[in-house]
Amino acid sequence: MDDLLEERDGIYYKLGTNELYTGIYETLWESGAVKAVFKVKDGKFHGEGNIYWDNGQLSQTFYFNDGIANGPNIGYWKDGTLWFKNYLKNNEFDGVCERYDEDGSLIEKVHFKEGKKLN
Repeated sequence: MDDLLEERDGIYYKLGTNELYTGIYETLWESGAVKAVFKVKDGKFHGEGNIYWDNGQLSQTFYFNDGIANGPNIGYWKDGTLWFKNYLKNNEFDGVCERYDEDGSLIEKVHFKEGKKLN
């Protein structure tokens, strides 16, 4: 799908045109497995976006509003174990961000406000 689109300054257009793209943006691993799937509205990421490991396991989930990351950002290790939980507001960390090691143990918990670390 991505060969039918072009990205210019962070905006997605139908290839060879100035027409803003609305639909699904998908990229693939060399094996043909899905690497990433993002919803696009008026040329910008909008709604849920997912990135996958080469084994097909979900790696990260994002949420966008008009091209800006807003909402939970959750990551998983290659085996599906929780890797991190963040909250993004206007493309910046906001709230509690947690990171876990591969056995699922919490190794870091940091509070952010508008992208600035509080602790």
